[in-house]
Amino acid sequence: MENKESLYLTHNEIYVLLGLIKAPIAFGIDAPFLALSNEEVKKEWEGVIISLRDRNLLGKDEDGEFWIDEDMITSLSVMAYSNVVIQVDSLYKMTSHSTFYVAEEFVIECEKLNNKLFRLQQLDEPNVAIKNVILPRVGLDHKNASKSGILTLPGTFINECIDNKSYLNIDDENVRNLNDSNQSLSLWKDLKKSLNRSERISRMVMYYFTDNNWKVEGVFAVFSPSNNWTLRMIEKDGKEYLQAKQVDLLGLTKEYGAVLERTLKDKDYIISK
Repeated sequence: MENKESLYLTHNEIYVLLGLIKAPIAFGIDAPFLALSNEEVKKEWEGVIISLRDRNLLGKDEDGEFWIDEDMITSLSVMAYSNVVIQVDSLYKMTSHSTFYVAEEFVIECEKLNNKLFRLQQLDEPNVAIKNVILPRVGLDHKNASKSGILTLPGTFINECIDNKSYLNIDDENVRNLNDSNQSLSLWKDLKKSLNRSERISRMVMYYFTDNNWKVEGVFAVFSPSNNWTLRMIEKDGKEYLQAKQVDLLGLTKEYGAVLERTLKDKDYIISK
């Protein structure tokens, strides 16, 4: 399938267009007008429609019938009705953030360029888009693992570490309480070294709608000169944890695949009926 040209829309434009096609608000798109009065909201809608009309993305035909660009309707409809959503971002200064909305025949990428502007791109079918776009975006690297084993960490660990590197020094006791082997403590020492030297930390989170609820699975990937790591989100006894392990290239792809496989193998999840 040949990918279509990118479409650039503001946050307000996406919200208004979803309203015009009578679609639900897409997962990950916030309502931008909550603090405005009815009159202010009306002006915002009018401004958006004028902007889209000037860019020939909507208008009226010779018979006075209202029309909206068909490719834009397709992209927005997938965003609104997809039951499988994958978010990929870089956690250092949020240098990149993309949300992928999965349909059976293709994937729509919605890349956040700044707080107001998004780039929409129609990609290939899910399996191809995952292999060629999503996984490389999370990160693939050939570094070998030097130790085996799994380290259990608090669920908030990676976010707190990014906010404050000194957190690595005060979390030793929590790690000891969650892990009771010398091997785990050795892994913890190596992970701290990798985090202090990390060149990039990426996150891939998959949201899928089933049984009338959104569920979530995800993995963090830490890339450093010493070792690469994955930290996979798990739930145990009603609490959230991270399972950390050193990985090579095959290990990276296996961890990514474990997050993706459960939902993508069941196409009934993909689009709301």
